[in-house]
Amino acid sequence: MMNPLQGINVLEWATWLSGPMAAAILGDLGAEVIKIEQSDTGDPLRGLVSYGNLNLADGRHALFEAYNRNKRGIAINLKKEKGREIAHELVRWADVFVHNFHRDTASKLGLDYQTLCQVNPRLVYATASSYGRKGPDRDLRAFDLAGQARSGHMMALSGLGGGGEPQAGVEGIADQMAAFTLSHGILAALLARERLGVAQEIDASLLGSMIHLQQYAISHSLFFNRQSRVWPRSKRVANPLLHWYKCEDDRWMAILMLQPDPYWPDFCGALGVGELEKDPRFENMSSRWQNSAELTSTLERIFATKTREEWMEILRCSGIPYCPINSFRDLPSDPQVVENDYIIEFSHPSLGPVKLTGFPVSFSETPCSVRREAPLHGQHTEEIL
Repeated sequence: MMNPLQGINVLEWATWLSGPMAAAILGDLGAEVIKIEQSDTGDPLRGLVSYGNLNLADGRHALFEAYNRNKRGIAINLKKEKGREIAHELVRWADVFVHNFHRDTASKLGLDYQTLCQVNPRLVYATASSYGRKGPDRDLRAFDLAGQARSGHMMALSGLGGGGEPQAGVEGIADQMAAFTLSHGILAALLARERLGVAQEIDASLLGSMIHLQQYAISHSLFFNRQSRVWPRSKRVANPLLHWYKCEDDRWMAILMLQPDPYWPDFCGALGVGELEKDPRFENMSSRWQNSAELTSTLERIFATKTREEWMEILRCSGIPYCPINSFRDLPSDPQVVENDYIIEFSHPSLGPVKLTGFPVSFSETPCSVRREAPLHGQHTEEIL
């Protein structure tokens, strides 16, 4: 079966996370991806400079496998003229060039946009940068934490009003967001090339991507000149029916009644507390807000009487919107995750059956797929040459 980007060739010269992931996304969509690595060092993510307990069998590295699937790999010495000649030959083959190196490094090695657009005038040149291609800090190096820090994300997690100590979010979130943003831009640039006949350079940064991710909260701040609120786990909440509760089995679930008044009678019936429906403290959204601490405490006691599975069945049958709160370990067994291939099983030639994240978009006629494991260092050099 065909893939959406079948016939598109991508040349990646990138390390660590954001650049390689952007190319992997294109690979998931069906593009042919070749990853260039320096012959004497390789991508440090593969474990040549390892951190954490992420090493797998056969000298492989968990994060490298995740961020470099659906690629062939070539190892060349870009410090030598012959290596740069090989790279330029591959640029002539490519539709897209993806990198995340410093602009001075790219220029020194003849892999900058001005050079490569002469080698291949139809090339889409895509850079995963730290802070964007303009501005006083455009040449500063940065990693995932910088994207979280400078975008306001860490202060947004610091507490109500953003006045507490900065808190980091999930590790890798800025790199992942930058990768998706860059791949999104690449697809638009390919379409522009097809329709308008223009090739171009594009840039997606950690900073810009994380700002875009937080558009809801940042827009609130921009319009009202104040820090957007966060949702702490508190008994004093604006809407106890848009909140989360622990069940008897110590698992959590969220109640999702953004406009709760139409659901209130059925909700009370589902929980077996019909007497609360007409209770003047709780009978409408305004009164529930005024007495939110009391209602939250009441609901905590109620939800603690049954398991999460039991409550989910009760609420489903009553038409009450809810959602289980998963840990990462819960995801491979969540039927909704499994049925939609958000987590997939891949038959790895060295590791055997492994679980991987799937692709978040489904296509009825040209589905995405994981067809190839991450390459060993220089694994396909002879084949490509």
